[in-house]
Amino acid sequence: MSAVIKTPDNLIDLDGLFSSTVKGFEKYGILYKIEHETSREVSGDVSSTLDSRAEVKASNVKIWIKSGSYDPTIEQHMNEGKPFKKLTVLKLINANGANQVKATLTFENVMIVRCQPDLTIPYRGVDLDGIVCVELRFSKKTNQVAEYDQGGTKKGQNVSGWDYGTASPAGA
Repeated sequence: MSAVIKTPDNLIDLDGLFSSTVKGFEKYGILYKIEHETSREVSGDVSSTLDSRAEVKASNVKIWIKSGSYDPTIEQHMNEGKPFKKLTVLKLINANGANQVKATLTFENVMIVRCQPDLTIPYRGVDLDGIVCVELRFSKKTNQVAEYDQGGTKKGQNVSGWDYGTASPAGA
């Protein structure tokens, strides 16, 4: 069954491949699910400052999107080992009756490592058909989170970033 999604929670852009009918976000596609985590590996005594040699690690990112005309492009990039420049994920909130960006995750130098087509997944109480799970690696990540007041006015934002290739801060 396909559900009509009027206000998605998350939107996605991968080098301009997607589109939607979400007002103000027409160049983004709907992202149904994302899984990703980062960690800092430590060993020994953790009762004081973390060892500066401790490695920051990131898992592969898994995204669930609706199958579309962009599927062959994603698969071809995977087959050729050709990176996409940037994957952007937007988390939307409703502030003052309008969609506002609460958070932006940006992944750079994105390599597709796996595509799993034709899935059915649960989403907002219904089963969605024709979903593709794409798993990817990246070299750099930036996480930007905005803060809004009660009236829906943006008050500021916090940013963090990490370049996994150079093991150094990026984009913050």
